[in-house]
Amino acid sequence: MMSNSNNYESIYLSTSEDNGNTWTQEIEIGSPDQRNVYPDFEIDLNGMIHLVNYSFHHNWHFEGVFYRSFFPDSLNFSIPILIDIISNDEEPCDCCQPDLAVTDSNDIFIAYRNNISSIRDSYIIKKSIQDSVFSVPTIIAEHNDFISFCPTSGPMLALNNTHIAASYYVFNGQNSFLNFSNLDSLNFNNETILNDNFNQQNFSYPIIYDNYVHLVWVENIAGNSDIFYGISELEENSGIQNIQRVNQDSTFGFATQKDPILLKNEDKIFCFWTDGRSGDFQIYFSKASLDSSTMKNNSTEKLTTPSNFKLFSAYPNPFNPVTTLRYDLPEDEFVNITIYDMLGNIINQLVNEDQNSGYKSIQWNATNNQGQSVSAGVYIYSIEAGDFRQTKKIILLK
Repeated sequence: MMSNSNNYESIYLSTSEDNGNTWTQEIEIGSPDQRNVYPDFEIDLNGMIHLVNYSFHHNWHFEGVFYRSFFPDSLNFSIPILIDIISNDEEPCDCCQPDLAVTDSNDIFIAYRNNISSIRDSYIIKKSIQDSVFSVPTIIAEHNDFISFCPTSGPMLALNNTHIAASYYVFNGQNSFLNFSNLDSLNFNNETILNDNFNQQNFSYPIIYDNYVHLVWVENIAGNSDIFYGISELEENSGIQNIQRVNQDSTFGFATQKDPILLKNEDKIFCFWTDGRSGDFQIYFSKASLDSSTMKNNSTEKLTTPSNFKLFSAYPNPFNPVTTLRYDLPEDEFVNITIYDMLGNIINQLVNEDQNSGYKSIQWNATNNQGQSVSAGVYIYSIEAGDFRQTKKIILLK
């Protein structure tokens, strides 16, 4: 856990030996003279904790990425290893969570979103049990994902004894991807898009069972966000199969569902997520059996087409630095969505193309057509699709 009880964010450890009924007094792990954030940890088969975190100076200058290992019943923390992935030209994206995974043989893998002059693709590093330092970074997928702000979306890892899978989000295109590699080679050349509809909001949460990657993710194809599930076999060009919506409430598309995670226990798989159907966010879960018929059922839930043209209010509004504009297309049309200032000048033409019918969305990151940031104030966004015309106001804060 993180705490800022000592003026600066730091990392603390607390343990339980009675299934969470009671917890020990927390122990500070992070350095008290730095801001220590974004911890991720795993426990290996011997009970040792492996921890990675980012450290910043008091002014939020990136100090380094640190790894350490220790047993929870001991105060003898190992000396942290400074991972050599920061230079004058690059550093990890400073508000994107890294993800750590450990194999049964105690090899350590860390995935992170990098930042090289605002090109923010996903990378992975490895430390074998016999090594004292981590490997040179390997790119998971090269999308040249230019993002002028921090997108708060790092990659996620899942592994078994032979393969490692990575899920990640590409901002330019608003799509989530899955990629996998052999553990030894780290050649990620099996990229698969989750659902080619430009409606994913973040990376997926993967786990591996037998020879399949199971994933859950957030998708706003019907308006507000819903939780979707799919699987992919660890074979070349297997694609995503058995796509289905997990939250089965009657508010499909009208209540926010977010933060899904997957857990497995014996022959069951559990999905937990945050659910807004009651008006307040609550924790929900759903479960399914991990049998061959479930994993090989190549069926997809049929999603309805909207009945009317509609432009929704931007969310969030007011916003800084990114907002989402949602709209419904009941039929195929040529669509134009444009941002104007209050004098009627064109600021950014977000969409100008033929589109298929469906539930659509596009994000605006407060830039103009030249990629330059615009000043705070009130703007107008307009949609034209066939005979449909509609405009709404939006407020940018700085």
